[in-house]
Amino acid sequence: MGKYHSVIIGQGKPLIFLPALGFSGNEGLNIAESLAGSYECHLLDLPGLGKSDGLKGSVSMLDIASWVKQYADQTS
Repeated sequence: MGKYHSVIIGQGKPLIFLPALGFSGNEGLNIAESLAGSYECHLLDLPGLGKSDGLKGSVSMLDIASWVKQYADQTS
């Protein structure tokens, strides 16, 4: 699936931050810092944004959902 890029902040139950389209995962830094005592926050760059590799061809929401699930599966 390519390279994923995320910044992980905190410890506890995993939580994946998905930024608005066009922004990198670091947009959630303030939120992650406030939750860091209870959650392991993954500030994930969506495909083709920030430092994550893009997806090839026409991309649907199902493709994005699959991409995020694969990230979650590999980090668990």
